[in-house]
Amino acid sequence: INFYDPIPDTRVGYIKDTDGDMALDYVEILLDDTLSSNYYLDGVKLVIGKDTLDCVDPKLNSARDRILVDVSSLVLPSVGEFPKDAKALVTYGDKASDGATYVREASIVEVGSNVIKDAYAIHNVNGLDSLFLQ
Repeated sequence: INFYDPIPDTRVGYIKDTDGDMALDYVEILLDDTLSSNYYLDGVKLVIGKDTLDCVDPKLNSARDRILVDVSSLVLPSVGEFPKDAKALVTYGDKASDGATYVREASIVEVGSNVIKDAYAIHNVNGLDSLFLQ
């Protein structure tokens, strides 16, 4: 028997500092597929060590395949200190039933917001290219 699971798995989540103030303030969670319009995003919680933090007002993008969360109001580790074992718990609800919920888990990875200061390319006589970034 094959059972159809209508809720897409989460692929991965990214957390970053979007404004350069050295505070992590934005999470984006990628879904493996589009969330059907029969379901809604009920909530997102970040699990960091022994702490579970409720995210305020998470939203789906217009394609319903990414979850966008402003986490600037949460007390989080500093940039560069975000734990590698952090995860998000994503809860969905079913519009057709009363109280049915589904939970998916995503690992959360810190991504840098570094700016490229300088770049140059070298093309050697053998036709090989190298790109150097600073």
